[in-house]
Amino acid sequence: DVVTLTGLVYVVPGTYNSGAMYWQCASGTGGMTLFDSGLVVAVGDEVSVTGTVGAFGDEIQLENTTVTVLSSGNFSLPTPIATGDLAAGTDMLGSLMTVQGMLSKTSADGCFNCQYAIDDGSGPVIVFVDGTTGITEADLDSWTGDIVKIQGATKCYNGEGEILPRY
Repeated sequence: DVVTLTGLVYVVPGTYNSGAMYWQCASGTGGMTLFDSGLVVAVGDEVSVTGTVGAFGDEIQLENTTVTVLSSGNFSLPTPIATGDLAAGTDMLGSLMTVQGMLSKTSADGCFNCQYAIDDGSGPVIVFVDGTTGITEADLDSWTGDIVKIQGATKCYNGEGEILPRY
């Protein structure tokens, strides 16, 4: 099916890779990923996206898209979610969310794309840190064992929910 949806951009291409844009409806009740390495948008742009409904892995996406910027300078707040609820999967994948809990490292030292876990007592969820975000492993290692708040895109990989910090 071809659909047209409107929402606010909260991750621009180049943050996680050359083409991933994350956007969500203004109410924060749902979000989606779009891949287009030629797209020029800014965080806070309200966009209208027309495309064919498809999927990549466990996520619904739009393909063969046309994107129109309707306005700029908008703001959306992240939705808080329990770490255990996000780990189990959620109907809000693709949305801007925030989790808070104790940070622990789960991947080997010296990695480009590192994995950590955060747990608020309801169960751990993966924190996938893309090497292109500018977030350093040294910074995250210094916070291991601390209570932290992480804000970013939510996705599902191999059936497990994850949060991807933006910066």
